[in-house]
Amino acid sequence: MVVFDLKGTTAQALIPRIEAAIKEYRCANAGDYRMWPVPNSNTFVAKVLRSLPEMRAGLPSHAVGRDFRPMPYVGLTDSGTGIEFSLWGLLGIKIG
Repeated sequence: MVVFDLKGTTAQALIPRIEAAIKEYRCANAGDYRMWPVPNSNTFVAKVLRSLPEMRAGLPSHAVGRDFRPMPYVGLTDSGTGIEFSLWGLLGIKIG
């Protein structure tokens, strides 16, 4: 599934920021991923997309793990159109 498509010089300009987001990912070590509770591979993609809000891209609502955050979170939803409260993506509410 393609969630965002970017080409040319605009894509080239974002590559350093994407690489920085990848380096900042907290669950990069062996054993960090598990079946339950998350993080999982969708958690990684969601974190990278959150690091580049100007892309206005997000994972679909059925992507398991997309709402995982390493700490409790209160703030804007990924789309920026609502408010989210989340306890590690296991319990939460979104209003938009």
